[in-house]
Amino acid sequence: MRKKSLPTLTLASFLGLLSVGCDHKPSAANARPAASVANKPLAGRVAGLSGELKELGKACHSAAKDELTGTDGLSCSGGENWKLASDFLSKKRDRSAAVGPLAAALAGPEAGARSLAQSALRVAFGGAWSNDTAAKPVDPEAARALLAVALQLPENMAKDVLPAAVNAAMLADQADWLCAELAKPPPGPLQEVAYPYLMAFGRLKAFPKVQEVVQKSPLALALAALEAPRSLHHWSDAEEKAICDWSETLLSDPRPEVVQGASVLMGNCGPAWLDKLLARADKQAARGTLDLKAEGALITLSTLGKDTGPHDATSDQRARARSLLMGVALSTKADAKARASALLAVSEIWPDPAARAMLKQLQHDGSSEVAKQATDALGQMPDGTVATSAP
Repeated sequence: MRKKSLPTLTLASFLGLLSVGCDHKPSAANARPAASVANKPLAGRVAGLSGELKELGKACHSAAKDELTGTDGLSCSGGENWKLASDFLSKKRDRSAAVGPLAAALAGPEAGARSLAQSALRVAFGGAWSNDTAAKPVDPEAARALLAVALQLPENMAKDVLPAAVNAAMLADQADWLCAELAKPPPGPLQEVAYPYLMAFGRLKAFPKVQEVVQKSPLALALAALEAPRSLHHWSDAEEKAICDWSETLLSDPRPEVVQGASVLMGNCGPAWLDKLLARADKQAARGTLDLKAEGALITLSTLGKDTGPHDATSDQRARARSLLMGVALSTKADAKARASALLAVSEIWPDPAARAMLKQLQHDGSSEVAKQATDALGQMPDGTVATSAP
């Protein structure tokens, strides 16, 4: 997408489905192979990295993993785990060529090498790889091996590795294989991890499957698929039209969570779609029903613009979004949580005299939740008044 992230995802060739189809039933010949079998063909192909992983892994041990700070669940002498990931991120090492040896390490007997491979794949081969506009093709055999291994790992490890496996499969043009493998039981958590990445390299080829999953799947899987366009960076005009037109239709979906996801996705769309989003918010605000879900789109519109200027929200649109958010904050008809969220957004996005005045007024609001949030937000604003920047 136009570079936006949210922990944040990540239906591309997965659904080459379009050409390779995802409707066939897996046959016995497609049965998921054991990890060791999947990697035998790779033995000795890239002895350099494979040997390096084994050697470096000897000085690695498990450590506490902190998702909030990004601390890795691994500690290696000299920080070799971070050096390895950094080499891939900076393209000193070729990610596409490394898929095979990393898959072999994951399936191998050396615990240190397994952990090192898991760490590198988690840090450098998921969302970070999705942002590589010059990603090279991946050897199909290596991609299939990585996916086969990933799907057999314990769930906590599989979740680290699966985004990388999806990207590798897409770059190897293995959509049919990926589709069949993800369709095998047990469904659920691993599909939720995979779906947000399926459009990163598959782009519009994967889009029909994304639409299908959002429409027909249980809520958790639908929301995961709804993240897929967000893994697609640098939308073309054709991609923007397809994604944004579809997102607009989802604003009438009966599932509030889908509406919220579609609204946030529309925050990445160009001015023509943002006008429609604002018109809808105007009507909700007039009824006092502009809630947290609808606010999410306005906040996205106000803060995250695209990375190509012509597609950014206009000054008038940003001003309208601010006016709507301030209206919700001051409305006695709106839900208290929505009001508190709106006033916080205004104070953080536009910390100017008008926002300060609004917060001072709301410190005395009849809702204790709103009053407390206003007081807290006021305390976080810069001292004095800040010159208003153009919306």
